[in-house]
Amino acid sequence: VWDIISDEAFLAEVRRVSGTVAQGLKSLADSHPDKVESVTGKGLLTGLKLKAAPKPVQNTCREKNLLVGVAGANVLRLAPPLIISDEDVREAVGVIDQALSEWEMES
Repeated sequence: VWDIISDEAFLAEVRRVSGTVAQGLKSLADSHPDKVESVTGKGLLTGLKLKAAPKPVQNTCREKNLLVGVAGANVLRLAPPLIISDEDVREAVGVIDQALSEWEMES
């Protein structure tokens, strides 16, 4: 395992895909400024800091077969595997986009 995860080509791919994840999350923040405060994290351990408790968004994502976590009071946490593909990232961003669109924030 160490030989694989310390391989420079593997790490370069992880860095590249983490950039794709960050770009996708930033697009969600731009598309949902009324619900998303900011993008947090580093590398593939990222999240969306929401303007309300993230549990409803997490539940919708899970219903759509996307496993996401919650961190603190208002962060929807993503911790994808190091081998995630661009296609998987696009699919995950799409599911989160749908969940945010469906979310009725409580006043």
